[in-house]
Amino acid sequence: TNAAASTKPTCRRCPPGHYSYQGMPKCIPCYKGEIAPSEGSKQCTKCDTTAGLTTIGTGATVCVCQESMYRANDANRSCVKCRSIGVDCSKPGSTLASLKVDKGFWRADTGTAAMMQCPVPAACVGSGSNNGSTGNGTNSSCAVGHHGPLCAVCDPGYTRFGALSLC
Repeated sequence: TNAAASTKPTCRRCPPGHYSYQGMPKCIPCYKGEIAPSEGSKQCTKCDTTAGLTTIGTGATVCVCQESMYRANDANRSCVKCRSIGVDCSKPGSTLASLKVDKGFWRADTGTAAMMQCPVPAACVGSGSNNGSTGNGTNSSCAVGHHGPLCAVCDPGYTRFGALSLC
């Protein structure tokens, strides 16, 4: 007898982000814009594009906001259109907390969407920069020697020579 022919195939549940119809021999990743949030999905669910939702690639488990939008902190976790200046949310999946502030702009904290232009643009290095102060909140996007709202306050030991010059 043929031992391989008499053994039954081993069934397994598809991982999240994948689906399989009954009897299919393999799991298939969901297409971009579709999700399968749990293990063992028989189909993928489309993200609501009218609400500004998509996925980051294939095989996704959650819908995220599309390019040029960010996830708000409101009760509905809605997608909000980004302002055209002061912020970069060019990639899908941006949230209010993860918004990248452009150089020359400042925001009070990661919970606010208000981006303000700095009176001394070089004092505001933007978010994600390693060139500025290492503090949290209002100081993390300021150039060395600056802190406070709009990075307009000189650190101890620094001074400003002219209203629009760096400290």
